Amino acid sequence: MTWATIYADTVARIGAITPSQDPRQRWSHIPDSRELAGGRDRVFRTLPPETSDDASIAGAGYAQLTWTVPVISEYLLTTAFSGRIAADWIDLTGALNPKSTYPVGLRVRRVEQLRAEQDTERDRVVVTYPVIHIYRVRVTLV
Repeated sequence: MTWATIYADTVARIGAITPSQDPRQRWSHIPDSRELAGGRDRVFRTLPPETSDDASIAGAGYAQLTWTVPVISEYLLTTAFSGRIAADWIDLTGALNPKSTYPVGLRVRRVEQLRAEQDTERDRVVVTYPVIHIYRVRVTLV
């Protein structure tokens, strides 16, 4: 199992979510290098993973690594935007946390508390959903 497979699985699971608030407007991923565009909520991009410097041994022959993938989406400033953001966080948590959906090699995938910033120039709220991935990689002990 490679990191690329785990990352692709995470992006695919987000894209497969049927939102609890406004189910007609699905999640849509755009490539990392492009800016978010248009006036549409739930278009998201991902930033390169942030690695934990303190990888720890998790048993003989295994090193446990932690990666955080920031999932970033923008929301239009409407009267219901805070309810939509909260519902989307719950939907993401439900889609990514269940252990039965983990690809081989992944031990933990969890959505941390979201961070929101207002972009007053474009009348939008930029929300970052940090998705934690913990997986194990075989290593040789010398």
